[in-house]
Amino acid sequence: MPDFALADAEAVRTITPRQLLNHTSGIEGDYVNDTGRGDDCLARYVEGARTVGLTNPPGVTMPGFAPAGEPVAVRTEPFLGSYRREGFLMTIADGDGGPGTLRLTHEGADGLAGTFDPLVWHLTPVSRTPAKTVFAGRRNEKDAWIPVVFYALADGSRYVHFGVRATAKSA
Repeated sequence: MPDFALADAEAVRTITPRQLLNHTSGIEGDYVNDTGRGDDCLARYVEGARTVGLTNPPGVTMPGFAPAGEPVAVRTEPFLGSYRREGFLMTIADGDGGPGTLRLTHEGADGLAGTFDPLVWHLTPVSRTPAKTVFAGRRNEKDAWIPVVFYALADGSRYVHFGVRATAKSA
C-alpha cells in the first residue's frame, strides 16, 4: 500500500491488509478525523493518519484489548456517578463482580419517572485506551452483552455511551 504511513515507520513495513481489516494491526483505534466529503476525503484521512501510533505490536491483538483470559485493569472512580438524558437516569456504582467491575442502574426520570422498574446491568471492563474505556454489560446470564463506553470530551465533560446512545454525566 504505497500511501500507507504511520508515526512508526517499521510498523508500516510489517502491518498487512488483513491485520488492518481484522483489527490486529495494533494501530491506535481512537483516531477520528472527519475529512468531509469529496473525491479527496480518503486521501486527506490517510495523510492525517501519518501521526497515529500503535497501542499494541502488529498482529497481537485488537488495539486496547487485553489478550483472552487477562483482566483489563481500570480505575473506576472517574465513571462513578449519575448520567442523565431526557427521560432517563443512569447511575454507575462499584460492582460486586470483583475489582474494576461496575453496576449500571437505568431508570425513568422526568416524565418517565416510576413508569418502569429500574434495570440493572453488571459491567466488566474489556478495553482501555487513553481516550476511552469499554465495558461489556448484561443484566443476567441469559442476556446478550452490550457495549458500554466511558469517555471524556476535550472540555473535560464525561459521557457514557450505552448501547447506541451517548448520555452526559450530570452529577
